[in-house]
Amino acid sequence: MNEETHAGNAGHEPRRDLELEHSKLRGDIDVVRSYGEAHSDAWVDMWIENEPSVRIVALFAGNDVDEHEATLRSLVTHPGQLEVHRSDRYSRAYLDSIAAEVRRMATTTDRGSFRSWGIGGGKLNVVVRASRRDLAQSLLDSYGDAVKLRVGFLGYPDPTMIDPQVPQRRLPAPERPPLLPAEEVQVSVDEGLEVRSGEYLGNILHVHNVGNREIVVLTNGAVTAATVDPRTGSVVGGYEFAQHMPGIEFRVPPGGVVDIPLLVGTASTNPLLGYCVPPGRWAIEVSLNLEDRGIFRTPLLPIEVVT
Repeated sequence: MNEETHAGNAGHEPRRDLELEHSKLRGDIDVVRSYGEAHSDAWVDMWIENEPSVRIVALFAGNDVDEHEATLRSLVTHPGQLEVHRSDRYSRAYLDSIAAEVRRMATTTDRGSFRSWGIGGGKLNVVVRASRRDLAQSLLDSYGDAVKLRVGFLGYPDPTMIDPQVPQRRLPAPERPPLLPAEEVQVSVDEGLEVRSGEYLGNILHVHNVGNREIVVLTNGAVTAATVDPRTGSVVGGYEFAQHMPGIEFRVPPGGVVDIPLLVGTASTNPLLGYCVPPGRWAIEVSLNLEDRGIFRTPLLPIEVVT
Protein backbone atom coordinates (compact mmCIF):
# COMPACT_ATOMS: atom_id res chain seq x y z
CA MET A 1 0.00 0.00 0.00
CA ASN A 2 1.48 3.36 -0.97
CA GLU A 3 1.50 6.34 1.38
CA GLU A 4 -1.20 8.24 -0.52
CA THR A 5 -3.66 5.33 -0.35
CA HIS A 6 -2.94 4.75 3.31
CA ALA A 7 -3.51 8.42 4.14
CA GLY A 8 -6.78 8.45 2.21
CA ASN A 9 -8.17 5.46 4.11
CA ALA A 10 -6.89 6.34 7.58
CA GLY A 11 -9.71 8.76 8.35
CA HIS A 12 -12.33 6.10 7.58
CA GLU A 13 -10.88 3.36 9.80
CA PRO A 14 -12.23 4.63 13.18
CA ARG A 15 -15.72 5.03 11.72
CA ARG A 16 -15.59 1.56 10.17
CA ASP A 17 -14.43 0.08 13.47
CA LEU A 18 -17.30 1.83 15.27
CA GLU A 19 -19.83 0.47 12.79
CA LEU A 20 -18.45 -3.04 13.26
CA GLU A 21 -18.72 -2.76 17.04
CA HIS A 22 -22.31 -1.54 16.81
CA SER A 23 -23.17 -4.37 14.44
CA LYS A 24 -21.59 -6.90 16.81
CA LEU A 25 -23.75 -5.67 19.69
CA ARG A 26 -27.03 -5.60 17.76
CA GLY A 27 -28.21 -8.93 19.17
CA ASP A 28 -27.31 -7.91 22.72
CA ILE A 29 -29.22 -4.64 22.27
CA ASP A 30 -32.35 -6.63 21.40
CA VAL A 31 -31.81 -8.89 24.42
CA VAL A 32 -31.44 -5.96 26.83
CA ARG A 33 -34.44 -4.15 25.39
CA SER A 34 -36.66 -7.23 25.57
CA TYR A 35 -35.57 -7.92 29.14
CA GLY A 36 -36.27 -4.34 30.12
CA GLU A 37 -39.73 -4.35 28.58
CA ALA A 38 -40.49 -7.54 30.49
CA HIS A 39 -39.54 -5.77 33.75
CA SER A 40 -41.36 -2.48 33.18
CA ASP A 41 -41.67 -1.79 36.91
CA ALA A 42 -37.87 -1.27 37.08
CA TRP A 43 -36.79 -0.65 33.49
CA VAL A 44 -35.78 2.93 32.70
CA ASP A 45 -33.62 3.27 29.60
CA MET A 46 -30.83 1.88 27.43
CA TRP A 47 -28.30 3.48 25.10
CA ILE A 48 -24.96 2.94 23.38
CA GLU A 49 -21.84 4.80 24.47
CA ASN A 50 -18.79 4.99 22.22
CA GLU A 51 -16.17 6.44 24.54
CA PRO A 52 -13.87 5.41 26.06
CA SER A 53 -15.09 2.12 24.59
CA VAL A 54 -18.19 0.88 22.79
CA ARG A 55 -20.69 -0.57 25.25
CA ILE A 56 -24.37 -0.92 26.10
CA VAL A 57 -25.55 1.05 29.13
CA ALA A 58 -28.79 -0.06 30.79
CA LEU A 59 -30.59 1.82 33.53
CA PHE A 60 -32.91 0.30 36.15
CA ALA A 61 -34.74 1.74 39.14
CA GLY A 62 -35.42 0.05 42.47
CA ASN A 63 -33.47 -2.20 44.79
CA ASP A 64 -32.89 -5.15 42.47
CA VAL A 65 -30.37 -3.63 40.07
CA ASP A 66 -27.65 -6.14 40.99
CA GLU A 67 -30.00 -9.02 40.20
CA HIS A 68 -30.97 -7.48 36.87
CA GLU A 69 -27.31 -7.01 36.01
CA ALA A 70 -26.43 -10.62 36.85
CA THR A 71 -29.30 -11.94 34.76
CA LEU A 72 -28.48 -9.75 31.78
CA ARG A 73 -24.82 -10.70 31.85
CA SER A 74 -25.87 -14.33 31.59
CA LEU A 75 -28.11 -13.56 28.60
CA VAL A 76 -25.94 -11.36 26.38
CA THR A 77 -23.18 -12.57 24.10
CA HIS A 78 -20.72 -9.81 25.07
CA PRO A 79 -21.07 -9.24 28.83
CA GLY A 80 -17.81 -7.29 28.91
CA GLN A 81 -19.51 -4.59 26.86
CA LEU A 82 -22.50 -4.17 29.15
CA GLU A 83 -22.93 -1.70 32.00
CA VAL A 84 -25.96 -1.68 34.28
CA HIS A 85 -26.61 1.34 36.47
CA ARG A 86 -29.16 2.36 39.03
CA SER A 87 -31.51 5.23 38.26
CA ASP A 88 -32.12 7.61 41.14
CA ARG A 89 -35.82 6.81 41.41
CA TYR A 90 -37.84 6.85 38.20
CA SER A 91 -39.07 3.78 36.33
CA ARG A 92 -39.75 3.71 32.61
CA ALA A 93 -43.45 3.36 33.31
CA TYR A 94 -43.45 6.57 35.35
CA LEU A 95 -41.49 8.47 32.70
CA ASP A 96 -43.88 7.17 30.05
CA SER A 97 -46.77 8.59 32.05
CA ILE A 98 -45.09 12.03 32.10
CA ALA A 99 -44.44 11.78 28.36
CA ALA A 100 -48.15 11.10 27.83
CA GLU A 101 -49.00 14.26 29.78
CA VAL A 102 -46.52 16.30 27.73
CA ARG A 103 -48.09 14.90 24.57
CA ARG A 104 -51.50 16.03 25.82
CA MET A 105 -50.12 19.48 26.64
CA ALA A 106 -48.60 19.73 23.17
CA THR A 107 -52.04 19.25 21.61
CA THR A 108 -53.76 21.83 23.82
CA THR A 109 -51.21 24.67 23.74
CA ASP A 110 -50.10 26.91 20.89
CA ARG A 111 -48.69 24.92 18.01
CA GLY A 112 -44.90 24.76 18.14
CA SER A 113 -44.68 25.47 21.87
CA PHE A 114 -43.02 22.08 22.40
CA ARG A 115 -40.01 21.38 20.28
CA SER A 116 -39.36 17.78 21.35
CA TRP A 117 -39.61 15.29 24.20
CA GLY A 118 -38.29 11.80 24.84
CA ILE A 119 -36.86 9.54 27.52
CA GLY A 120 -33.09 9.48 27.84
CA GLY A 121 -30.56 9.12 30.63
CA GLY A 122 -33.22 8.19 33.19
CA LYS A 123 -35.31 11.33 32.70
CA LEU A 124 -37.86 12.78 30.34
CA ASN A 125 -36.02 15.34 28.20
CA VAL A 126 -38.31 18.17 27.12
CA VAL A 127 -37.49 21.13 24.90
CA VAL A 128 -39.88 24.07 24.61
CA ARG A 129 -39.53 27.18 22.51
CA ALA A 130 -37.61 30.14 23.85
CA SER A 131 -40.73 32.16 24.66
CA ARG A 132 -42.43 29.41 26.72
CA ARG A 133 -40.60 29.37 30.03
CA ASP A 134 -44.06 29.10 31.60
CA LEU A 135 -44.42 25.58 30.22
CA ALA A 136 -41.00 24.56 31.49
CA GLN A 137 -41.82 25.91 34.95
CA SER A 138 -45.15 24.07 34.98
CA LEU A 139 -43.39 20.78 34.23
CA LEU A 140 -40.72 21.49 36.83
CA ASP A 141 -43.40 22.23 39.45
CA SER A 142 -45.24 19.01 38.61
CA TYR A 143 -42.41 16.52 38.11
CA GLY A 144 -39.23 17.96 39.63
CA ASP A 145 -36.02 16.31 38.54
CA ALA A 146 -37.83 13.55 36.65
CA VAL A 147 -37.74 16.03 33.76
CA LYS A 148 -34.68 17.55 32.16
CA LEU A 149 -35.74 20.82 30.60
CA ARG A 150 -34.45 23.07 27.87
CA VAL A 151 -35.95 26.38 26.82
CA GLY A 152 -34.84 27.21 23.29
CA PHE A 153 -31.12 26.46 23.26
CA LEU A 154 -30.51 26.76 27.01
CA GLY A 155 -31.05 24.58 30.07
CA TYR A 156 -33.85 25.35 32.52
CA PRO A 157 -34.10 26.61 35.25
CA ASP A 158 -30.40 27.45 35.02
CA PRO A 159 -29.41 28.56 31.49
CA THR A 160 -25.77 27.74 32.26
CA MET A 161 -26.65 24.24 33.44
CA ILE A 162 -24.38 21.41 32.28
CA ASP A 163 -25.50 17.78 32.47
CA PRO A 164 -23.02 16.09 34.86
CA GLN A 165 -23.64 12.70 33.23
CA VAL A 166 -22.31 13.90 29.86
CA PRO A 167 -18.51 13.92 29.58
CA GLN A 168 -17.40 17.46 28.80
CA ARG A 169 -14.93 17.86 25.97
CA ARG A 170 -13.00 20.95 25.05
CA LEU A 171 -13.72 21.30 21.36
CA PRO A 172 -12.22 24.00 19.16
CA ALA A 173 -14.65 26.70 18.09
CA PRO A 174 -15.93 26.00 14.58
CA GLU A 175 -14.32 28.07 11.89
CA ARG A 176 -16.63 30.68 10.43
CA PRO A 177 -17.18 30.44 6.68
CA PRO A 178 -15.52 33.10 4.56
CA LEU A 179 -17.51 36.14 3.50
CA LEU A 180 -19.42 36.06 0.23
CA PRO A 181 -17.28 37.49 -2.58
CA ALA A 182 -18.91 40.91 -2.95
CA GLU A 183 -17.78 41.19 -6.57
CA GLU A 184 -19.95 38.15 -7.39
CA VAL A 185 -22.81 37.97 -4.89
CA GLN A 186 -24.62 40.60 -2.88
CA VAL A 187 -27.54 40.13 -0.51
CA SER A 188 -30.15 42.35 1.12
CA VAL A 189 -33.28 42.21 3.25
CA ASP A 190 -36.30 44.47 3.37
CA GLU A 191 -35.85 47.72 5.25
CA GLY A 192 -37.22 47.91 8.77
CA LEU A 193 -36.98 44.17 9.46
CA GLU A 194 -38.47 43.45 12.91
CA VAL A 195 -39.05 40.34 15.01
CA ARG A 196 -40.49 39.94 18.49
CA SER A 197 -38.13 38.81 21.22
CA GLY A 198 -38.45 35.05 21.67
CA GLU A 199 -40.34 34.61 18.41
CA TYR A 200 -39.27 33.88 14.86
CA LEU A 201 -39.94 35.60 11.57
CA GLY A 202 -40.39 34.37 8.03
CA ASN A 203 -39.08 36.82 5.46
CA ILE A 204 -37.06 37.01 2.26
CA LEU A 205 -33.34 37.15 1.49
CA HIS A 206 -32.70 38.93 -1.81
CA VAL A 207 -29.70 37.39 -3.58
CA HIS A 208 -28.15 39.54 -6.30
CA ASN A 209 -25.78 37.96 -8.83
CA VAL A 210 -23.42 40.78 -9.82
CA GLY A 211 -20.92 38.42 -11.46
CA ASN A 212 -20.72 36.92 -14.94
CA ARG A 213 -21.67 33.29 -14.21
CA GLU A 214 -24.73 31.56 -12.80
CA ILE A 215 -24.89 31.05 -9.05
CA VAL A 216 -26.76 28.08 -7.55
CA VAL A 217 -27.76 28.33 -3.89
CA LEU A 218 -28.45 24.95 -2.28
CA THR A 219 -31.14 25.05 0.44
CA ASN A 220 -33.75 22.94 2.20
CA GLY A 221 -36.40 25.29 0.93
CA ALA A 222 -35.24 28.26 3.00
CA VAL A 223 -32.13 29.74 4.56
CA THR A 224 -31.78 30.32 8.29
CA ALA A 225 -30.21 33.37 9.89
CA ALA A 226 -28.10 33.57 13.01
CA THR A 227 -28.71 36.60 15.24
CA VAL A 228 -25.48 38.50 15.80
CA ASP A 229 -24.23 41.25 18.09
CA PRO A 230 -23.17 43.89 15.52
CA ARG A 231 -20.65 45.39 17.95
CA THR A 232 -18.66 42.17 18.42
CA GLY A 233 -19.73 39.99 15.49
CA SER A 234 -20.53 37.13 17.88
CA VAL A 235 -23.60 34.95 17.38
CA VAL A 236 -26.13 35.45 20.19
CA GLY A 237 -29.20 33.56 18.97
CA GLY A 238 -31.06 31.85 16.18
CA TYR A 239 -33.93 29.69 15.04
CA GLU A 240 -34.34 26.80 17.49
CA PHE A 241 -36.44 24.36 15.47
CA ALA A 242 -35.14 21.60 13.23
CA GLN A 243 -36.15 21.75 9.58
CA HIS A 244 -37.06 18.67 7.56
CA MET A 245 -37.70 19.76 4.00
CA PRO A 246 -36.45 18.52 0.62
CA GLY A 247 -33.44 20.08 -1.00
CA ILE A 248 -34.29 22.99 -3.30
CA GLU A 249 -31.93 24.84 -5.62
CA PHE A 250 -32.22 28.55 -6.30
CA ARG A 251 -30.53 29.51 -9.58
CA VAL A 252 -29.45 33.12 -9.96
CA PRO A 253 -28.41 34.11 -13.50
CA PRO A 254 -25.76 36.78 -14.08
CA GLY A 255 -27.31 40.15 -13.36
CA GLY A 256 -30.39 38.52 -11.81
CA VAL A 257 -32.01 38.66 -8.39
CA VAL A 258 -33.70 35.72 -6.66
CA ASP A 259 -35.73 35.84 -3.44
CA ILE A 260 -35.08 32.96 -1.03
CA PRO A 261 -37.35 32.31 1.99
CA LEU A 262 -35.56 33.40 5.16
CA LEU A 263 -36.10 32.26 8.75
CA VAL A 264 -34.95 34.53 11.58
CA GLY A 265 -35.06 33.27 15.17
CA THR A 266 -34.40 34.98 18.49
CA ALA A 267 -33.80 32.04 20.80
CA SER A 268 -30.71 33.06 22.76
CA THR A 269 -27.50 31.05 22.69
CA ASN A 270 -25.91 33.34 25.29
CA PRO A 271 -26.94 32.64 28.92
CA LEU A 272 -26.05 36.21 29.86
CA LEU A 273 -28.90 37.45 27.66
CA GLY A 274 -31.49 35.06 29.07
CA TYR A 275 -33.56 32.66 27.01
CA CYS A 276 -34.52 35.20 24.33
CA VAL A 277 -32.47 37.79 22.50
CA PRO A 278 -33.70 40.98 24.21
CA PRO A 279 -35.21 43.96 22.39
CA GLY A 280 -32.68 46.18 20.65
CA ARG A 281 -30.79 46.69 17.43
CA TRP A 282 -29.10 43.50 16.35
CA ALA A 283 -27.94 41.97 13.09
CA ILE A 284 -28.39 38.73 11.20
CA GLU A 285 -25.94 36.60 9.27
CA VAL A 286 -26.84 33.83 6.82
CA SER A 287 -24.68 30.95 5.64
CA LEU A 288 -25.19 30.27 1.93
CA ASN A 289 -24.18 26.98 0.34
CA LEU A 290 -23.13 27.72 -3.24
CA GLU A 291 -22.99 24.75 -5.56
CA ASP A 292 -19.42 23.73 -6.43
CA ARG A 293 -18.15 26.64 -4.34
CA GLY A 294 -18.78 25.82 -0.69
CA ILE A 295 -20.35 27.71 2.20
CA PHE A 296 -20.04 31.47 2.62
CA ARG A 297 -21.47 33.88 5.17
CA THR A 298 -23.29 37.06 4.31
CA PRO A 299 -22.29 40.47 5.62
CA LEU A 300 -24.22 41.54 8.71
CA LEU A 301 -27.72 42.72 7.90
CA PRO A 302 -29.69 44.96 10.29
CA ILE A 303 -32.70 43.78 12.29
CA GLU A 304 -34.69 45.19 15.18
CA VAL A 305 -35.81 42.89 18.00
CA VAL A 306 -38.93 44.33 19.61
CA THR A 307 -41.00 43.59 22.72
